[in-house]
Amino acid sequence: MTEIRLYLPGTADDLDALLRDGRLEVAGRTAYGVSPGLVAATPRADEEEREYAAFLEAADAAGAADDGAGRVVVLSIDLPEPEISWPREGHFVTLSGTIARRDLVAIHLGEEPGPDADLLWYDATEAAAAVELLRG
Repeated sequence: MTEIRLYLPGTADDLDALLRDGRLEVAGRTAYGVSPGLVAATPRADEEEREYAAFLEAADAAGAADDGAGRVVVLSIDLPEPEISWPREGHFVTLSGTIARRDLVAIHLGEEPGPDADLLWYDATEAAAAVELLRG
């Protein structure tokens, strides 16, 4: 089964829930990815450029979530393609249900508070260290 990479603006509480419960309720939340609409809008871009554009959109949304006061958190997740229902336009999707810890691929955190900070990359196996950094 084909999986789709999505970028979900997140929080320290989201990571806590994934670590504690092994799952995270995401119903009604917006995630970003390479949608058919993004492909059509960027015919000369390659897959990597499209992935980066979707990632940046998620980072912008994460940075705006708390008026830019906290660290940006973006969760990279892989979900089965049948679970994704893209809108006609845009490169975002409204999620339903839950994601499991096994769906988490990577965590991206702002190096410091604020929406313009450089983002650090953590593998999913480093989720506890990412939470510690966020809470520290």
